[in-house]
Amino acid sequence: MPNSTGFRMHPEVASTLRGLLAGAEGGSKISVVRNGDSGLSVGPLQIDLSKIDGIGAKIHEIGSTMGIAGNVNSDDLTKPHKQIDPAKEKELTAFVGAVLQTKEGQAVLADAERKQLGEVEDAVGNVCAKAGPDAQAFCNSPEGQREIAAYVHQYGTSDTRELGKFLAGKEAMLDGKTVKLDGELTVPKFRAEYRDATKWGRENPDGAASRDKRIDDFNAKNPVAPAPQQGAEAGAGKSESLLPAIPPASAAGADTAGDFSRSEIQSTDEIAGEPPADPSPKATASLAGPVGRLLAGEDGQAPDARAVKLLQATINTANRPDSFDWNWSKGGRIDVDGELGPQTLAGLARASDRMGGEEAFARRFAAASFQDYARRLDRGQARYETLPAVLDATFGRLDPDAGTALQDTLNLTREELPAHVRYPLLLRDGAIGPRTTDAFRTALYGLGPDHLAENLAAAFGDGLRGPRAGAV
Repeated sequence: MPNSTGFRMHPEVASTLRGLLAGAEGGSKISVVRNGDSGLSVGPLQIDLSKIDGIGAKIHEIGSTMGIAGNVNSDDLTKPHKQIDPAKEKELTAFVGAVLQTKEGQAVLADAERKQLGEVEDAVGNVCAKAGPDAQAFCNSPEGQREIAAYVHQYGTSDTRELGKFLAGKEAMLDGKTVKLDGELTVPKFRAEYRDATKWGRENPDGAASRDKRIDDFNAKNPVAPAPQQGAEAGAGKSESLLPAIPPASAAGADTAGDFSRSEIQSTDEIAGEPPADPSPKATASLAGPVGRLLAGEDGQAPDARAVKLLQATINTANRPDSFDWNWSKGGRIDVDGELGPQTLAGLARASDRMGGEEAFARRFAAASFQDYARRLDRGQARYETLPAVLDATFGRLDPDAGTALQDTLNLTREELPAHVRYPLLLRDGAIGPRTTDAFRTALYGLGPDHLAENLAAAFGDGLRGPRAGAV
């Protein structure tokens, strides 16, 4: 988004901004923080209802139309937490949660997210336009822009004067403490000398460290080439890396052949933040059997690199469940490089033997593929309209009755949701139409992608499905 200064955020940084901020702020859907001036925060971006004009009234109008407003009024939705009666807090959060399950509520949230992302992007441009010589390289780097974006998203975009002063090399006042940039600014220096000088940074070292890891992991998974420098001192500054050393990502999880535990499926998140990939440039191997059916592209095309990477990550998890390093080829592990070659085929053979056959491994791979889709939905990187096609390309290629299995899973999953957001029981007809898609959206929002994907994986491995029986 252009801003009044003419300084523009790197286009690839802007295009991945939602994924960055959703990761940086955590996955909580509705949060209540009873300090400061924050209001009720909702969605993956934790949109503050008290800061977005009109959103509270829109949510209240939808809830009133649904007949669930009760004692909630629109003013309650825009108050700071400290002004909300604790006795009313539970009713308020339940009301907002119910509204956000609807298409209308999701549309309101999506509009608020677009506005929030635009304001963050504009704020980054405004403060970076003021950067002095020591902050020019930082502001022009993708990592620096992401760091500033995460900061202004957390602290608000309306008042960034002190941040602008700091980047300009002037004294800035943060929660009673004076700070001033001395020397070239880097990511670690920004965190230590500015972000952690805030009251929150001083009082929450563990939270700051966790936030930093999420951003570092996001940078590692979503690298961006530097753009031409902007600003009065363009070209000034040193050329060394601005990033701290980032160790390979890892996730541990126990593994039992044929069992889809949550920790096992989660390990495939190493590629979940990647953008859609081009077809694999070296997909030279061919596969028959169930895994081959899962990998087969449309119209006989080679599988894309993303699908191959997900296969390779799933192979590694099956072969070495004690640890997860998705780019380590020693000890029976294979490179996650998107190239379907002899190394991948050998790893697949080992994984299939370990799990008791290729059919069992294929179920694991289908579960990982579907969970990857669910996670991208949760991050706003995929569309619910593609649910029938994704189901057909994953579990549907192993079982022609996959649609009924999904409906059975959703009918059981609804019992895990709060009573006021439970959808009607679905007809077990195997057709993934609007009602099934809406139920899937509600279940994903209420339980999260990992839990829902685990439930669906269990449906294909524990005999859950029975004969068609009409309405359940």
